[in-house]
Amino acid sequence: LFSYRDVNLWCRERRAGAKAKAALAGKKANGGAAQRTVSYPDNLTYRDLYYFLFAPTLCYELNFPRSPR
Repeated sequence: LFSYRDVNLWCRERRAGAKAKAALAGKKANGGAAQRTVSYPDNLTYRDLYYFLFAPTLCYELNFPRSPR
C-alpha cells in the first residue's frame, strides 16, 4: 500500500504545481491491448484500490498493462 500512497502523492503534488493534461483515450500498447488511460484523481476509486490489492504486482501504477477480455 505504500506504493499506492506514494504514486497518488506524487500525482497530487504535480497537479498542485501545474494543471494536469487530459489523458488520451484508446491508446494501444504492446500486444494490441486497447484501454482507456486513467489519470489522477480519476484513479481514486475502490475498484482501482481492489485491483491493485488483488493483481499480481508489487508496485502501483496509474495504468496497468491489460490484455483485451
